[in-house]
Parts: sequence; structure tokens; C-alpha cells
Amino acid sequence: LLDKIRQCLEELLSKDSLAEDMYIRKHMNAQLYIPLCLLAAHRTLVALGPGVTVNSVLAAAKVSDRLNVDEANLLVRPATNHNRNTIILHDLPEGVTEEDLKELLKTSPEFDKLCSVKPDVNH
Repeated sequence: LLDKIRQCLEELLSKDSLAEDMYIRKHMNAQLYIPLCLLAAHRTLVALGPGVTVNSVLAAAKVSDRLNVDEANLLVRPATNHNRNTIILHDLPEGVTEEDLKELLKTSPEFDKLCSVKPDVNH
């Protein structure tokens, strides 16, 4: 049962599911955490049977590599990739070129991973 709960939780908190499930999205906080008690009452978890409790949902979330549980063991969220891959530069002087920006970034240790430099969308 624990594995079924884990699979269900991972599906409920997947990007595709979150795009459509307003119940979960409206109960998430700014850090994307949702209370375990609300997840345990979600119709898809309840359908798994009477063994689904807050404690079993917590146990399933803890063994998942796709979910994070808060320190108090009350909230769960999708595990997110914390690698930043966008730098936004504001208030650049008029006339700054892509080459100027590349020159500015050239001393960065990650410069070799630079894919592109694009102007601001509202520029």
C-alpha cells in the first residue's frame, strides 16, 4: 500500500497534474507545500482504501525522491530543481549589445555553459 500511496502522491504533485488540479493548487503555500492532512483526504488517495492515513501519506512522501517533506512533518511539496539557469539584467544602458553582455559574463566560472543572451521581452 505504501508504494501505491507514493505513486499516487507523485502523480498528484506532478507538473501535469498541478496544471489541472485546482484543489491542490489552491491549498499550496508560496513554497508549493500542501498540508499532508489535505492530501490524505484527496479523492484519489481515499480511493486506495482505509489504510490511507496522514501517517501513511507521510511515510510514502518520505521515501519518494520526487517529494520533499518539511521539518515539522506536516507539509509536502514536489521536489524542485534548484539549479538556476536564467540571469535577468534590468536597467541596462541604451545601446548595450549581446557582445557587451557576453564580455561582462566571460569571467564567470559557468561562462562555458552560456547558451544564449536575449534582450528583455519588454525592451
